[in-house]
Amino acid sequence: MKKGLTYFYRYLPVSRKDRDHSLYVVAGGYTLIPPEMPYPPVKHPLDHQMSWDCGRTLSEYQIVYITRGSGEFESADHDLKQITAGNIFILFPGIWHRYKPDRTSGWDEYWVAFQGNGIAKLLTEYGFSVKEPVMDVGVLEFVLHEFRQITEELNGEKVGYQRVIAARTVQIMANTHAAIRRKEFEGTDIQRIIEKAKSLLSEQIQLSVNVEQLASSLHVGYSWFRRMFRQYVGMPPAQYQLQLRLNRACELLRNSLLPVGVIAEQTGFLSSYYFARVFRKKFGRSPTAFRKKAG
Repeated sequence: MKKGLTYFYRYLPVSRKDRDHSLYVVAGGYTLIPPEMPYPPVKHPLDHQMSWDCGRTLSEYQIVYITRGSGEFESADHDLKQITAGNIFILFPGIWHRYKPDRTSGWDEYWVAFQGNGIAKLLTEYGFSVKEPVMDVGVLEFVLHEFRQITEELNGEKVGYQRVIAARTVQIMANTHAAIRRKEFEGTDIQRIIEKAKSLLSEQIQLSVNVEQLASSLHVGYSWFRRMFRQYVGMPPAQYQLQLRLNRACELLRNSLLPVGVIAEQTGFLSSYYFARVFRKKFGRSPTAFRKKAG
């Protein structure tokens, strides 16, 4: 091992059964590269070797997370970009790319490579794009934790590890998406107003929400509030409160002996009939059947 260099990587044998899954991991690892070290500092299989002059094209997807240092990234669909600690970028199969750390800083990189017929849908869902492959999430322990756990599973190769590392790869996508969304709203008036609205809806779960009045009480316009609430939470305020009501109803059905009619009243439904209809639509069974199954 070169002085000051720490690394681990593993390229996996993949069974036919693994290939039937929507996502399966084919390799992963990390390299902690000190300043002034040539890049790449270790040898990989020929189809994964890369130089800055030539770049490379892979047959699989890779997610790379930089947690220290800085460098550069370029791909066929993205101009040269400066990379800093906290950046995460994705490599797409069949797309030429190259990247390297600055000689003066080096960098720490964690990566996982994967394939599967369900990946395109996952990437769209979590906001990864071949046109915008670099995202700034910050150096976050909960993101780094997933890469470290993948490395631990790769090192041990215990029974069932392939499904575990596949699930953790999806979790990396979800964590990345969540981190970007949180950075987008962090410290803004939108965050303050919508969090206040969520609190009010939760406190007044038994009352039917009037979104216009709620917006007025928060000193914002109705259209703006409804649009920002949906962007921040992922659903309109009335639907959000309905979900709170149904969740509370489930708790009462599981953990109390209250009649269904009383539960309907306590969770803000106008009648037992309406409550049962909405409940069945959401959970596929009546409140009474839900209670019996939960018991």
